[in-house]
Amino acid sequence: MARFRKSLRWFVLVVVVLGLAGAGWAVLYARQATKATHRPVGPVPKEFPFAVEAVRFPAQDGLSIAGWFVPCPGATRVAVLLHGAYRNRLENVSRARLMREQGYAVLLYDARGCGESAGDTITFGFKEAQDLIGALDYLRGRGFH
Repeated sequence: MARFRKSLRWFVLVVVVLGLAGAGWAVLYARQATKATHRPVGPVPKEFPFAVEAVRFPAQDGLSIAGWFVPCPGATRVAVLLHGAYRNRLENVSRARLMREQGYAVLLYDARGCGESAGDTITFGFKEAQDLIGALDYLRGRGFH
């Protein structure tokens, strides 16, 4: 019986140590996966044929979001282009050109934690929705409804 208890204690100890190691690894992986990817975006590519305004607007929670607005004289429609995780607004320059050629004004912006926008983490859409709400508020302020 004493031998069984000693084996059981060792088993429990091994399970606890492995559980803690697994939890620690999961925390480290989650931190790495959600780490901000701030990188300067630079100027608008030279081959982009339309005028572009550098803009900043607050997300719904007040975080500063950086982007480009491509006006289209007389436009009543606007396209908002969102990039993928770990990317920035440069990913959508060719799409912006297509939309602008179709008569849309266009807003491209860096989501929180990406490009030149503020933020320390990427949340894969959870808080980025607040960025989009801020973008829509910004566009309403420019007369788009």
